[in-house]
Amino acid sequence: MPVMNGFELLREIKKVDESVKVCFLTALSEFRNYMPHISEVWSTLDENYIIRKPIGNKDLLRDITRIINSC
Repeated sequence: MPVMNGFELLREIKKVDESVKVCFLTALSEFRNYMPHISEVWSTLDENYIIRKPIGNKDLLRDITRIINSC
């Protein structure tokens, strides 16, 4: 996203609806390294809702289905 990153987007979404569920699709290999930058939203994230790229279509569908079913 050219204007903001996903963590900034999550901050803005949470301002509108604190209870919204979010799933990240990211190429970040070390998600926890971003903790200092996202500490205020980290508590709302569940690492089970983070899908790491690269990922094939079948695996992506499987992971999204797992996440939806766990909500």
